[in-house]
Amino acid sequence: MVYFKKVYITDLSKAEVELLLRKASVRRDSSLDLASATTDIGTNKLFLGRIGKSALTFTRLRTSFEKFLPKLIIRLPLDTAECYYQLRFSLSSTFFFVFYAIAFLGTVTSFLLGDVLIDGLLSIVFTGSIYALVILLEINLTSKRLNKALSQSLLVNPLQPF
Repeated sequence: MVYFKKVYITDLSKAEVELLLRKASVRRDSSLDLASATTDIGTNKLFLGRIGKSALTFTRLRTSFEKFLPKLIIRLPLDTAECYYQLRFSLSSTFFFVFYAIAFLGTVTSFLLGDVLIDGLLSIVFTGSIYALVILLEINLTSKRLNKALSQSLLVNPLQPF
């Protein structure tokens, strides 16, 4: 999969980041691309997490109102000494993004060839702008949740895995 954002963490060690994210997560054994991350029950957990061979992956727990936002997958690699995480879209969000990109390119091509009027072009640009704002909103919400999880103290049960 294609990761579009890489964020380095400098103020915590890799082991601390791993423990804090595990502590704030509910463990799943299935792929996070296919798992439902929607819950309306109040919980102290912030993420769904999965342990892989080379990385820990997480996705933000969302309410039923937020289920229309694109799902992001957070990857924390285990096989490097550097402390960073990467962001990517889930499988369904990637398909929607690719579908929209193809529709946008097709509409622009048709407009340049004279087959589509300006109304068709403006509608695809308008919906693309809304989708871009929704993506930015999800990135912002996910970043806030990550910062909240990483700012929690390690003093409360530091060895509790998810």
